[in-house]
Amino acid sequence: VSTKIKTSKGKLLDFQEYFVELKSEPKISDVIYSESEKADITMEVSNALDEAHKIVIGPSNPILSIGPILAIQNLKEKLTSSSSTYVVSPFIENKAIKGPSKKNFEDLGYKSDITGIKEFYNNIGNYYIVQSGDTDKAENTIEKNILFKSTEDSTNLARYIVDHE
Repeated sequence: VSTKIKTSKGKLLDFQEYFVELKSEPKISDVIYSESEKADITMEVSNALDEAHKIVIGPSNPILSIGPILAIQNLKEKLTSSSSTYVVSPFIENKAIKGPSKKNFEDLGYKSDITGIKEFYNNIGNYYIVQSGDTDKAENTIEKNILFKSTEDSTNLARYIVDHE
């Protein structure tokens, strides 16, 4: 899957041109995941998703990192049918943990908070993990430390997810 970025000025850019050369500065009006309709997952990935007790979508950029993966129809269908998919927010206090996530998200009309995350991952996420204080107070929103400053921080979140019922 090749990611193409359409700018607000109508220019179509390859991902590397947008991200590296132009440092993610142009405003995005659309993102095209070229050839995604032809892409498929391997049988091993399909089986792993079918057998998974829990699936975690990490706090990567939803538009540029996770979007191309979700554009693969068979994979998206597997995630949609799962009852235990955890989405870890890429935002803390409406700011990106890293990179242009906030800008990309807002360029495409999403809020850089739990409401935007739930809108983007509609029908995919069953549980949403946000930084303490960033909750929408919904039953499926879980407040935990998602800013990993140490191995212990990430291990604690992983243990929580594994033990969560």
